[in-house]
Amino acid sequence: WNRFTANRWRYPKRPSVNGNGVVAPVNIFEYKPDLQRNRLVYLYIEADGCEIVEQCVETSGWRRLLRFSTTAPNFGIEDLQLGRVSYFANDPPSDLVTKYHMFEFSPCHQHFHFSHYANFTFGSLSNARNSKRGFCLQAVYRHANAEWSPLAQAYYTCSNQGIPAGWQDVYQDGIPCQWIDVTSYNTRKQEYTSYLQSHVNPDGFLCEGVSINNSWIETNFSTTCCNGEGCCGNSNSTECCGGEPVYRTNCDYWSGYEDDNKAETEVTLPLNGNGQLTADCWTISGHWGPRRDCGFRLHPYGKYLSCQPGEYKTLMKVQTSIEYQILRVCEASIALQCGMACTWNNSLANVIVDKKQSKNVHFLCPAARDEIETGGRFAVYVAPLFEEDEHTPLSVTWKKSY
Repeated sequence: WNRFTANRWRYPKRPSVNGNGVVAPVNIFEYKPDLQRNRLVYLYIEADGCEIVEQCVETSGWRRLLRFSTTAPNFGIEDLQLGRVSYFANDPPSDLVTKYHMFEFSPCHQHFHFSHYANFTFGSLSNARNSKRGFCLQAVYRHANAEWSPLAQAYYTCSNQGIPAGWQDVYQDGIPCQWIDVTSYNTRKQEYTSYLQSHVNPDGFLCEGVSINNSWIETNFSTTCCNGEGCCGNSNSTECCGGEPVYRTNCDYWSGYEDDNKAETEVTLPLNGNGQLTADCWTISGHWGPRRDCGFRLHPYGKYLSCQPGEYKTLMKVQTSIEYQILRVCEASIALQCGMACTWNNSLANVIVDKKQSKNVHFLCPAARDEIETGGRFAVYVAPLFEEDEHTPLSVTWKKSY
């Protein structure tokens, strides 16, 4: 061990300390850089989807979703412990489920949820908010590089939950319901800018301090109605219609624990039809090629086009007046009246065009999804093959389509 080398590489320089100079036993906080790496995506939600059951979206159909990650490091010097949890319905019963009701069963996902992990809000609309139903509080990464943070830890499964000192729990933005539904904001004619806010541990269920004699306190929260096998813990009953009191650990909270539990970042919702696909790539280096999902532009003459649902469509004699360009065809929504700014995996067609020779682009016209989304709509997006090249969507043309 070398003191000078340790001082150079230690991060953070010290654990969390409040204004009185008291070191935190446990202190989790909202890691703002991950909140800032947000993206707007379009997702079709089935009428019987878990997203409807969990109230993660306002309604079914095509939705505009503001996605982001939630990262909660523990910069205290002790472990944040929840302990053993009955994760699946057939797991051995645990007190956190059957006695204290901190976790409730989700029949849709077939595992237990913790409903007090975090709250998210965006803008002024009351429906543009969400509560993160944590399903597994576990140490995903070691955030710190310091003597008070262990190199090995025990909280790597959903059956024994917690966050050791210097480690962090992460809910990445690809997880279902890790978003806010922003479809209700009208961005047909102008963008909308407001603040995306996150508040971890809003109700104090996670003890950011010292647990008092392993005792529990009844809260003002109660369990909700649940129907299905596994709803009632280790009981054989399949219907538990709520009303059971929810308890939290009796905690001597560290003074200042709430000071860093909130974070916010300014976000601009783009015009309809734009999103992750049309956003600038975070870094130019390495973002090139036809399969990338950033740096595209909505073609001025391809914003909202029609075709015959379920039949093949052809854009004739597609070419560009400059060097290599990418043309991507995406499904469009009748309800939203715009293209879905799709990823490569979900595109109807994705081709490279050049100025030397035109080509015909064939794709299958979207079929009906429901009574509103009856199919037959698409949009065209364009990008240079290399992100550092000039963006000129009008350089790509097609003669006609059939």
